[in-house]
Amino acid sequence: MSRKTNQQFVEGITQQLDKSTELDEHSLDSLAAARQRALAAIPQKPSKNYYWIGGAITTSLLAALLWLTPSTTERAPKLDLAELEWLLESDDLQMLEDELPFYDWVEMEVEAG
Repeated sequence: MSRKTNQQFVEGITQQLDKSTELDEHSLDSLAAARQRALAAIPQKPSKNYYWIGGAITTSLLAALLWLTPSTTERAPKLDLAELEWLLESDDLQMLEDELPFYDWVEMEVEAG
């Protein structure tokens, strides 16, 4: 089928469906009355939205759990001034710089296999 034939087919089906859904005034009135009767038959209870209570209870329990649970994180030790000076000494930095060629050699040996 060509594109034009497909388009004509779709338009024909659309027209037929539109014609089948056209209702006369009496049918529309009957449907509207039936809808109103169905809506009137539904019991009208006041809406009670207690969902927020469940959310509040859950949030309260979670907050209590987090507050009462002991902390398991370890705090970093405070460095003394002497320790800080030791870390910043240039001799240690020079030692690390001297060891870098060794680590490069080890890496090349591992890669070589």
